[in-house]
Amino acid sequence: MKHLSNFELFEGKTMRASKSKDNDVKKMEFKEKVESFIKSLDSECEYKTVGKDLEVNKEGVKVQIMFRDDYMGIKKSNNKFPKEFSYKELGKLKKELKDILL
Repeated sequence: MKHLSNFELFEGKTMRASKSKDNDVKKMEFKEKVESFIKSLDSECEYKTVGKDLEVNKEGVKVQIMFRDDYMGIKKSNNKFPKEFSYKELGKLKKELKDILL
């Protein structure tokens, strides 16, 4: 039981990446996680990398996922501003993607 008080034993890649000081490592880790989530979500989703961002197309719905130093953003093709998420809110980002694409 004494090991349960040390939370670092149970950290995953995304938790370490969210605490990381190196922003490039943080963005790459989260980009990989989002790509794997899109692959598992639906086989009809097509995605490509545009610079640092991901662009997802599914049946006429175009979504841009932006990875910035301070936040991750989801922007649909008809919206002007992205919906912003911090790097600690990966679950909320996945839920938003699921709502848009399904």
